[in-house]
Amino acid sequence: MKIRKLLPVLPYLGRRLWRRILHHKVFVTLLAFNSLMYIANSTFGAYITAYYRGQGISMGQIGILTAIGPVVTVLAQPTWGVLSDKTGRHMIALRIALAGSICAMLTFYAGTGFWGFALSAGLFALFSCGIQPLTDTITVRQAAERGYRFSAIRIGGSAGYAVCVVLAGQVLRETPSASFGMTSAIYLVMLAVSFAVPKASGPPPEKKKLEPMRLFRNRKILFIILFVFVFQTALGFYGSFLGVYVTELGYDTATIGWMMFLAALGELPVLLAIDWAIKRFRTEVLLVVAGFIMGLRMLVPLTSSIGWLAFSQCFQGVTYMVMYYSTVMFMNNNLEPELRGTGMAVLCVVQGGCAALFSNIVGGQVAEAFGLRTAYLGYAIMMFVFNAGCAVWIFCTRKRS
Repeated sequence: MKIRKLLPVLPYLGRRLWRRILHHKVFVTLLAFNSLMYIANSTFGAYITAYYRGQGISMGQIGILTAIGPVVTVLAQPTWGVLSDKTGRHMIALRIALAGSICAMLTFYAGTGFWGFALSAGLFALFSCGIQPLTDTITVRQAAERGYRFSAIRIGGSAGYAVCVVLAGQVLRETPSASFGMTSAIYLVMLAVSFAVPKASGPPPEKKKLEPMRLFRNRKILFIILFVFVFQTALGFYGSFLGVYVTELGYDTATIGWMMFLAALGELPVLLAIDWAIKRFRTEVLLVVAGFIMGLRMLVPLTSSIGWLAFSQCFQGVTYMVMYYSTVMFMNNNLEPELRGTGMAVLCVVQGGCAALFSNIVGGQVAEAFGLRTAYLGYAIMMFVFNAGCAVWIFCTRKRS
């Protein structure tokens, strides 16, 4: 009876919801635009190493394949950032990157064996390396101009990733190669949504001579770049070989999906509180706390327990999200508008390029020679030693000030 009484009210509620969506159309558009980037990651990045392993690729070769993207990123990503800053056409650059990524992703269907995968990975990285920094640059600026919190928009990425990575795991358990078609389709939708994103309402940045080297004259920026590099070497190895480790424990892609779901779920409470934390604590302090917790996460695989590994995934928010969000906001708040695209590109070069290159090649070779557990232990020790040094540096500089 209660359900029947509610039926006449549903059209009214639907109209109210639709009016609310139209009233906040820009926010909803930015939310969808930003979320689709992470949803695309949920259907590809989380499963590609397990796919390689299923195709007979060795641990050492997987390390090389996952390092191809970082090599291309180091070479190509600065070009995306500098050119988009120089022309001021960040959205056009992003659309080119999306279109190229769609075509490159489909080449994985043609590639078989190590060299085929290597060619596809390199071609995909050439375009995809520009997507995240350009998307962040556009979204952060739009959010600031309209009074939206970037964290509220970024929640859509974590929530979308959490849901879709589980669904992808169920699909890819039966058809692993479907990852490439699904990812291409999501990028296509993101490309379509990009045409609904309004143009920046504020005045365009003044035309100034670009001096990218100004980024490296700031002591805090240098600290952040160094910290991101070391942090990402550990996190990059942890994420790249998690799928392989889970399958070695006897589980399938569905389990990998649930692991990634827990990681994304762990980001949501952090995003709700991160703006408060940034106002209350120094960025360096937040980073060091995240670094120590990351060191603890690197020890969890030594237990060989799927339960402890699942528990560790819940700390993705206080490790990766704290590092990512606080550094993005620091760059946005401390750089001139004409250097923000370059600053975001530098962050992504360090994270997805230099650090990932080191972690995947060195980590892959160590895992091949001594096993995954030994590699995880080595990265844990590195994180503890490095963060102890950072804590001492922060204490000393605070005393001097």
